[in-house]
Amino acid sequence: MNPNALSSTTACQSARALQEAGEDGAALALLQPWLQSAKPPPELLWLAAGLQERLGQYDAALQAYQTLAAQPPWQAALCNAIGRVQACRGQAAEALPWFEQVLAREPRNADALFNRGNALRLLFRREEAIAAYRAVLPLHPEYARLALLEIARQQQALADVEGARIS
Repeated sequence: MNPNALSSTTACQSARALQEAGEDGAALALLQPWLQSAKPPPELLWLAAGLQERLGQYDAALQAYQTLAAQPPWQAALCNAIGRVQACRGQAAEALPWFEQVLAREPRNADALFNRGNALRLLFRREEAIAAYRAVLPLHPEYARLALLEIARQQQALADVEGARIS
């Protein structure tokens, strides 16, 4: 599709409608002409990065998020996204500083706390992961439910490790 045929705003609206209909691939395909331009509009790049992340295209998503992060203003959601994608790419240690950057500015940011717990879990730093998940409990009902599940899993894993040491 020719980027001139639709405005970027119309393309974003159409892509969001496709996304809501569960058509992430079609939504991303609709945005491709703008993504290939020298400087895609930030709102379009943000939407594309989210779609790429959902589709498991982590390298492309990371590149898009990093492009957005290079431009002011600083955004907690963007730092969370970069860290989350790095963790999905198996780079949990590299993800942690992104979450910690958010938490230094916004200590009660539920996304950053939960994502930090996930990264710590991937690094087998279970006690720290449990502490991060516990910090989420009073902040966000949906994360609280997930955090409780992760706390139980991590406590079970710790018990399994301890049981293995005893036997």
